[in-house]
Amino acid sequence: MSPSVEAWLQKAEEDLRLAEVIPMDPLLTGGIAFHAQQCIEKSFKALLLARTDACPRVHDLVRLSSLVTAAVPKWESDPGLLDELTVLYTDARYPGDFGLLPSGRPSVEDARRFRAGARSIFESTRRHLRPSG
Repeated sequence: MSPSVEAWLQKAEEDLRLAEVIPMDPLLTGGIAFHAQQCIEKSFKALLLARTDACPRVHDLVRLSSLVTAAVPKWESDPGLLDELTVLYTDARYPGDFGLLPSGRPSVEDARRFRAGARSIFESTRRHLRPSG
């Protein structure tokens, strides 16, 4: 694995750990969502860099997932989850909604789904990047 791919994967793991250590508190669900989104984005970029030698400057998880799907045979991820996290990430970057879903602040159950989705994608990424031996 190249040093650049390792660096992306390490940053993805840092965000995953942050998402997992933030207390499951209704006031902190936006932070969990943010770090879950970042973990997935960086995982996708590690895969793309390893498989295509490209690391697009894109934050839309659905778009990144489509690039990963084209580069990695049998790759699957939940487009609904990716879309939710993209909306949260984009909106959280600008004044106004500050990381709200259309229904408001992410619920504790949303945060649990986001954590689980980030963990699943991160682990799948590591499996795909593991040298075949």
